[in-house]
Amino acid sequence: MGGSYVSRARFLSEAFPKGRWMSKASTTGTGERGEYLFVILSYNHEAYIIEHLESILFQIEHWADGRICSIVVADDCSRDDTVRLAHAWLKVHQDILASYHVLESVNNEGTCSNFARVFPYAHGKRVKVLAGDDLYSSENIFELIDSASEHTLVSGLPLM
Repeated sequence: MGGSYVSRARFLSEAFPKGRWMSKASTTGTGERGEYLFVILSYNHEAYIIEHLESILFQIEHWADGRICSIVVADDCSRDDTVRLAHAWLKVHQDILASYHVLESVNNEGTCSNFARVFPYAHGKRVKVLAGDDLYSSENIFELIDSASEHTLVSGLPLM
């Protein structure tokens, strides 16, 4: 696996030409529960979701070091191609994940309700939540999470 950055436009044109899309299931997934769970909260993040997922890929390729990783995308009724892009990217990269799920919604319920839908999937040893329009830095997120292991909940770790 290379760690090269792929633009959203290139990814779409090469991997998933328009009109070649699959299911509209409200929840899709594969595999078993992971040790580290990346949760993505999204709403109309078409312009950012691929870069966000690529930042997770960077973390896994460079620092996962045998850790089992999963992704849950909780989308709050986006009106753009956020869900289609997330499905497409996850299908292409499913081999690096223990499991993945895309939770779609027929109504926009707000951030709190969207976040609450993730709880049934949060079986990982460690859970990291980030909005779909944010990116993980090039800092080792696994090391940061592991260093906070004596705490039940850690919020707002600095990215500097």
